[in-house]
Amino acid sequence: MKTTRSRLVLIVANAMLCLTVWLPLQASGQVYPDRPIKLIVPVGPGSNSDIVSRLLGEKLALSLGQPIVIENKPGAGGNIGADFVAKALPDGYTMLFASNATHAANSAIYKSLPYDPLNDFIHLAFIDWTPMLVVARPDGKYRTMEALIAASRASSVPINVAIPSTSSRVVLAEINRIAGTKFESVLYKTSGAAKGDLLGGHIDVLIDTVGASLPMMRSGTVKALAISMGERSEAFPDIPTLAESGAPGFSVSPWNIIAVPKGTPQPVVDLLAQKIRAVIADPAVQKKLLDDNGLLFGKDVSMSPPQVRAFVASELQKWDRIIRAANMQE
Repeated sequence: MKTTRSRLVLIVANAMLCLTVWLPLQASGQVYPDRPIKLIVPVGPGSNSDIVSRLLGEKLALSLGQPIVIENKPGAGGNIGADFVAKALPDGYTMLFASNATHAANSAIYKSLPYDPLNDFIHLAFIDWTPMLVVARPDGKYRTMEALIAASRASSVPINVAIPSTSSRVVLAEINRIAGTKFESVLYKTSGAAKGDLLGGHIDVLIDTVGASLPMMRSGTVKALAISMGERSEAFPDIPTLAESGAPGFSVSPWNIIAVPKGTPQPVVDLLAQKIRAVIADPAVQKKLLDDNGLLFGKDVSMSPPQVRAFVASELQKWDRIIRAANMQE
């Protein structure tokens, strides 16, 4: 009985919070949005997320009739920016450019989070996939992913792989688990340093994002051995998946979504979700983000807020399992 009462109290409290935000707006005759909207990016300027959020903000501002102000709040793997939005007033004027880091991996990597990635937010829209590539030099030892996996299985000494990010490390750990390989992570602070060692012949294999690898692929200085998505990409149909290259069932790729604080009024949620989906579904926007940043889209951009929430719940479990199996917790 006490549990039922507690739930009723929580439901009433959330309803009152929504009314507190929404009713004054209606009473004053204002129509949302009537002032600039903040889009919090939980990483620093110049990053892939920062670049993508600025293009998204520019297009969304035209659709909503109000400026979208990009505000970078980096730190703690994205936790600082995510926590800021989780605790913001749920009035539709503060959004988060969230990712697999803030809303999946970090809950396993860190001992505790100051926010709940599933229950402290309303997940508005899916933005993009940022898949990872396994790349090597065209004149190097390994010409295919199958050959690389076979070499690792046969070798008594681990094959070193350049790893410039947590996502790269997670992908390598999952390859080892599924394919029964013994690849060793060589950690780099930046993608540039890892690419420099690969091109300089100091290391034979690199796992990085499509965006980071595209310039080298286009110049012919590296060859993509496999992509981390579960299916081949229409944008890169000649690149086999890890799943078809010796790691059956493999499907792990970084992603981005837009979220707002829990308690944001439903009419605001509906409007923002509709406008964001329309922007990201624009073929011109998708082409620019693919050409400049290597981002991929597909049918996922049409997901409704409940579907995005279900997606986040599934990804939380997936990344948690991989990170804990690889002992990557801090």
